[in-house]
Amino acid sequence: MTIERALSAALILLLLLASDYALTAPSASERRHVLSIDGTAVGSAHEVHGRRDEQRVTSESVVMVINRLDTRIETSTYQESIERAEGELLAVRPDIQTSDQLMTTEAHRDGDEWVTRSQMPDVPDWRRALSGPLKGPAAVADLLADLSSPGDSIRYETFVAMTMQIGEVRAELVGFETVGEESLRLVEEYLPGLPAPLTRVIDPNGRNVITRMPGPFGITETVIADEVAAALARSGAELPDEIFEATILKTGVRLPTPRRM
Repeated sequence: MTIERALSAALILLLLLASDYALTAPSASERRHVLSIDGTAVGSAHEVHGRRDEQRVTSESVVMVINRLDTRIETSTYQESIERAEGELLAVRPDIQTSDQLMTTEAHRDGDEWVTRSQMPDVPDWRRALSGPLKGPAAVADLLADLSSPGDSIRYETFVAMTMQIGEVRAELVGFETVGEESLRLVEEYLPGLPAPLTRVIDPNGRNVITRMPGPFGITETVIADEVAAALARSGAELPDEIFEATILKTGVRLPTPRRM
């Protein structure tokens, strides 16, 4: 796996982590986060939450920049989620940009089915029958906000951006974490396709303050920040050599083009 492909995989996971379950305020609002890998700031996320007619809309843009071997590797994503006022997810549009390659997907409810459509030519639509409404970001934030004691948990179905399919998510309140002078709730989320849970530190409204997830280069973390800190983080950074060495596949056979593996 090349460095750029590994970064793309990490950012897809980050998009799922950073953009979902954030909308609670009925009026337009925005929040920014600094993105770091193993303690090094390498990008930022920008959330915008508001209404469009009677629907709630969440948009999220994430930029990750890694400077490596005199090369700037930049990956960016944009995702928009639309849901009814009561929290039913209606549509999601994730765009992932890596170098000069853009991958666009559109997913939406069509009657009793959920349709996922790629913008790539000759790729057929993926359809799945729905047994009930999927949860959108506002509904999930409300559910998380109701968790009060360690051991409290919820289950729900939603569109999982990482797999581009719908699936069941389980979230459990596992304790509390002090951030500044506040004691905030610590939630672990188990998603289909991930070997380890995602960790969220949430505010009283169920919105992310800190998120953590394992990735190919170590722990990827987002922390709520002001506009200046987020702008500085977008310039990217160079990760320590030992982080990349941990991803190298070692072999006793000399390979003609090892960087393409």
